[in-house]
Amino acid sequence: MQEIWQRYLQLKRFFKLSWSQQSMEVLKNMTTIDPRLGSQTFKKLWTIEKKHSSSKQLLKLIVSLLDFPELTGDMAQTRHLLSLISPSLAPDDSLWWDIAEQVDKAFPGDSLAQEGKLARQVHQLRYLISCYQAEYVRQHFRHGKMTDAESLAKYLSRRTYDLTESARLHNKITIRNGKPHYPDGKMSYNIKILQRFHTEFILNSSGRFLNEIDPEIMTEAGVVNGASFNYATQNNQRHWELDVLPISKHDPDFRHKARKAFVAPSLIAYRQWRGYFAKQGRPCFYWVNKELKSFSKMLKKV
Repeated sequence: MQEIWQRYLQLKRFFKLSWSQQSMEVLKNMTTIDPRLGSQTFKKLWTIEKKHSSSKQLLKLIVSLLDFPELTGDMAQTRHLLSLISPSLAPDDSLWWDIAEQVDKAFPGDSLAQEGKLARQVHQLRYLISCYQAEYVRQHFRHGKMTDAESLAKYLSRRTYDLTESARLHNKITIRNGKPHYPDGKMSYNIKILQRFHTEFILNSSGRFLNEIDPEIMTEAGVVNGASFNYATQNNQRHWELDVLPISKHDPDFRHKARKAFVAPSLIAYRQWRGYFAKQGRPCFYWVNKELKSFSKMLKKV
């Protein structure tokens, strides 16, 4: 009964969205309606809306569809938000690239880092997207006792990906009494895997996804060093404006508090053989690269 009620509420909100007249005509003639983001219903209307709406209107459509809240890190909230996205929407689906393009158009310069409800929602949407994409891999490619890393390797086996972007910013630690401490008290060297730069997966040394929000388990490491969908297309000025600058202004409170004491290695410290980020006379970069090589071997075995 609860599921039926939730679907009724979702359909009701779906019909009340600011669709164009053209979309409403199509919607009225549909016999089967799936109100989730990324469903075939949504994609059909999205194609129409792109011809009649501005980029900001399209983004407002998405956050309205999700009734997007301030993220809290609560797993019940995360599960609810994930239920509003079609489970068939793969991490490399073109809809994700399309959303990133709309963000790029809607927020020129550093405007995404400025005050505003839509800007805050769009920034935090990055964390939901990354969470969903990791969960997609788990749901479709993880079997038995497979790790997230093994599941990701299976997912990537017939897809394009990039292992060359630096994971420096995803290896934050804190210093206590002159000694380095890792999130959750567990030493880990985290690696980054990208698809078209937008989709980002972060794996820790145990082969587990790190995400700011997670429907299975919330960890300090995930909140501090987790993945986030990139709106930019490459590591350039737009990446700084769209994906880095908004963090200080629009990150959810639970993440602000968690990462307050943590710091990422500088470009120099990342490659230094001594210091807080080094281990056994080897720089952080060395250990991250070692983890990356292990994952590369896993990919070749799939």
